[in-house]
Amino acid sequence: YLGGYNTGTVYRTNRDYSSPTALFAGPAGLNGITYDATNNSLWVLDYTGQLTDFSMSGTQLATYATGNNALQGLALDPASETFWMFQDLGSDNSIVEYSKTGVFIGEGISTPYGFGLEFDEGGTSNLSSTPEPSSIVLLGSGISAAVLRFRRRLPEKRR
Repeated sequence: YLGGYNTGTVYRTNRDYSSPTALFAGPAGLNGITYDATNNSLWVLDYTGQLTDFSMSGTQLATYATGNNALQGLALDPASETFWMFQDLGSDNSIVEYSKTGVFIGEGISTPYGFGLEFDEGGTSNLSSTPEPSSIVLLGSGISAAVLRFRRRLPEKRR
Protein backbone atom coordinates (compact mmCIF):
# COMPACT_ATOMS: atom_id res chain seq x y z
CA TYR A 1 0.00 0.00 0.00
CA LEU A 2 1.15 3.50 -0.73
CA GLY A 3 -0.28 6.96 -0.93
CA GLY A 4 0.24 10.14 -2.87
CA TYR A 5 1.38 13.14 -0.86
CA ASN A 6 -0.38 15.77 -3.01
CA THR A 7 -3.64 13.92 -3.64
CA GLY A 8 -3.87 11.62 -0.61
CA THR A 9 -5.02 8.81 -2.89
CA VAL A 10 -4.30 5.40 -1.34
CA TYR A 11 -3.19 2.63 -3.70
CA ARG A 12 -2.76 -1.11 -3.50
CA THR A 13 0.12 -2.48 -5.58
CA ASN A 14 1.97 -5.70 -6.15
CA ARG A 15 5.04 -6.24 -3.96
CA ASP A 16 7.23 -4.72 -6.70
CA TYR A 17 4.98 -1.61 -6.79
CA SER A 18 3.53 -2.58 -10.18
CA SER A 19 -0.17 -2.49 -11.09
CA PRO A 20 -1.32 0.30 -8.76
CA THR A 21 -5.05 0.27 -8.01
CA ALA A 22 -6.65 3.30 -6.32
CA LEU A 23 -8.58 2.26 -3.19
CA PHE A 24 -9.83 5.56 -1.77
CA ALA A 25 -9.01 9.23 -1.25
CA GLY A 26 -7.17 9.77 2.02
CA PRO A 27 -5.94 13.06 3.44
CA ALA A 28 -3.78 15.33 1.29
CA GLY A 29 -0.27 15.62 2.67
CA LEU A 30 -0.04 11.90 3.35
CA ASN A 31 3.29 11.24 5.11
CA GLY A 32 2.96 7.53 5.90
CA ILE A 33 0.77 4.47 5.60
CA THR A 34 0.74 1.05 7.25
CA TYR A 35 -1.47 -2.03 7.30
CA ASP A 36 -3.24 -3.17 10.49
CA ALA A 37 -3.98 -6.90 10.45
CA THR A 38 -6.10 -6.71 13.62
CA ASN A 39 -8.98 -5.17 11.69
CA ASN A 40 -7.82 -5.34 8.03
CA SER A 41 -7.43 -1.57 7.79
CA LEU A 42 -4.90 1.06 6.76
CA TRP A 43 -3.57 3.71 9.11
CA VAL A 44 -2.34 6.89 7.47
CA LEU A 45 -0.30 9.78 8.83
CA ASP A 46 -0.77 13.25 7.36
CA TYR A 47 1.58 16.25 7.41
CA THR A 48 -0.12 17.68 10.53
CA GLY A 49 0.72 14.56 12.55
CA GLN A 50 -2.82 13.21 12.53
CA LEU A 51 -3.26 9.41 12.51
CA THR A 52 -6.37 8.09 10.78
CA ASP A 53 -7.56 4.49 10.52
CA PHE A 54 -9.42 3.68 7.28
CA SER A 55 -11.23 0.55 6.20
CA MET A 56 -10.10 -0.87 2.86
CA SER A 57 -13.07 0.86 1.23
CA GLY A 58 -12.09 4.26 2.67
CA THR A 59 -14.47 4.54 5.62
CA GLN A 60 -12.85 6.48 8.43
CA LEU A 61 -12.76 4.25 11.53
CA ALA A 62 -10.78 6.45 13.95
CA THR A 63 -8.63 9.57 13.98
CA TYR A 64 -6.17 10.91 16.55
CA ALA A 65 -4.02 14.04 16.60
CA THR A 66 -0.47 13.51 17.84
CA GLY A 67 0.21 17.24 18.06
CA ASN A 68 3.53 16.64 16.29
CA ASN A 69 3.80 17.92 12.71
CA ALA A 70 7.43 16.75 12.34
CA LEU A 71 6.41 13.10 11.86
CA GLN A 72 7.12 11.21 8.65
CA GLY A 73 6.71 7.58 7.63
CA LEU A 74 4.62 5.12 9.57
CA ALA A 75 5.12 1.54 10.70
CA LEU A 76 2.90 -0.54 12.97
CA ASP A 77 4.63 -2.96 15.34
CA PRO A 78 2.23 -5.94 15.51
CA ALA A 79 3.81 -7.24 18.73
CA SER A 80 3.22 -4.08 20.79
CA GLU A 81 0.39 -2.61 18.67
CA THR A 82 2.26 0.72 18.57
CA PHE A 83 3.35 3.02 15.77
CA TRP A 84 6.91 3.97 14.91
CA MET A 85 7.59 7.15 12.94
CA PHE A 86 10.55 9.27 11.90
CA GLN A 87 10.65 12.66 13.62
CA ASP A 88 12.35 15.23 11.39
CA LEU A 89 13.55 18.09 13.58
CA GLY A 90 16.35 19.24 11.29
CA SER A 91 19.52 18.70 13.31
CA ASP A 92 18.09 16.34 15.96
CA ASN A 93 16.11 13.55 14.33
CA SER A 94 14.84 10.34 15.88
CA ILE A 95 12.50 7.39 15.60
CA VAL A 96 9.53 7.83 17.94
CA GLU A 97 6.80 5.53 19.23
CA TYR A 98 3.10 6.37 19.59
CA SER A 99 0.10 4.38 20.76
CA LYS A 100 -2.84 3.63 18.47
CA THR A 101 -4.65 6.53 20.15
CA GLY A 102 -1.95 9.05 19.20
CA VAL A 103 -0.25 9.22 22.62
CA PHE A 104 3.54 9.67 22.63
CA ILE A 105 5.26 6.67 24.26
CA GLY A 106 8.95 7.25 23.74
CA GLU A 107 11.90 7.95 21.52
CA GLY A 108 14.13 5.36 19.93
CA ILE A 109 17.13 5.79 17.65
CA SER A 110 18.49 9.32 17.70
CA THR A 111 20.65 10.68 14.90
CA PRO A 112 21.88 14.09 13.79
CA TYR A 113 21.12 13.13 10.18
CA GLY A 114 17.73 12.37 8.68
CA PHE A 115 18.84 10.37 5.68
CA GLY A 116 19.07 6.62 6.11
CA LEU A 117 16.39 6.57 8.80
CA GLU A 118 13.27 7.51 6.93
CA PHE A 119 10.44 5.07 6.34
CA ASP A 120 8.89 4.82 2.91
CA GLU A 121 5.15 5.32 2.58
CA GLY A 122 4.56 1.58 2.65
CA GLY A 123 5.61 1.39 6.29
CA THR A 124 8.89 -0.41 5.71
CA SER A 125 12.16 0.94 7.02
CA ASN A 126 15.30 1.36 4.98
CA LEU A 127 17.43 1.01 8.11
CA SER A 128 20.33 -1.33 7.56
CA SER A 129 20.28 -4.44 9.70
CA THR A 130 22.53 -4.32 12.76
CA PRO A 131 23.58 -7.62 14.32
CA GLU A 132 22.47 -8.26 17.88
CA PRO A 133 25.24 -8.49 20.50
CA SER A 134 24.67 -12.24 20.89
CA SER A 135 25.21 -12.71 17.13
CA ILE A 136 28.47 -10.79 17.31
CA VAL A 137 29.64 -12.90 20.29
CA LEU A 138 28.85 -16.12 18.41
CA LEU A 139 30.66 -14.89 15.32
CA GLY A 140 33.69 -13.86 17.38
CA SER A 141 33.72 -17.21 19.19
CA GLY A 142 33.63 -19.08 15.90
CA ILE A 143 36.48 -17.07 14.42
CA SER A 144 38.55 -17.51 17.61
CA ALA A 145 38.01 -21.28 17.57
CA ALA A 146 39.02 -21.48 13.91
CA VAL A 147 42.20 -19.47 14.54
CA LEU A 148 43.16 -21.64 17.54
CA ARG A 149 42.59 -24.83 15.58
CA PHE A 150 44.64 -23.51 12.67
CA ARG A 151 47.51 -22.48 14.99
CA ARG A 152 47.57 -25.93 16.58
CA ARG A 153 48.09 -27.54 13.17
CA LEU A 154 51.11 -25.39 12.35
CA PRO A 155 54.41 -27.15 13.05
CA GLU A 156 56.35 -25.67 15.94
CA LYS A 157 59.73 -24.13 15.18
CA ARG A 158 62.56 -26.23 16.59
CA ARG A 159 65.55 -24.52 18.13
